[in-house]
Amino acid sequence: MGRYSELFRNAGVTTLDAILRLTIQDLAAIGVHLMGHQRKIINSIQAIRTHLAQGLDRKSTRLNSSHITI
Repeated sequence: MGRYSELFRNAGVTTLDAILRLTIQDLAAIGVHLMGHQRKIINSIQAIRTHLAQGLDRKSTRLNSSHITI
């Protein structure tokens, strides 16, 4: 899924907050057209939301290409 990194950067989706707001429609607009890939990305985003809701501090959660592969 690393092939989408450039699409995310070009769309300005470069922060954790921006990623957490993504929808399937956003992914399609960015250029992620394969439904299976959209679902996998959305599932990963939901997992991050769940972890944050369980009390993880957003400020201590770092997002970079070495930790999360899209």
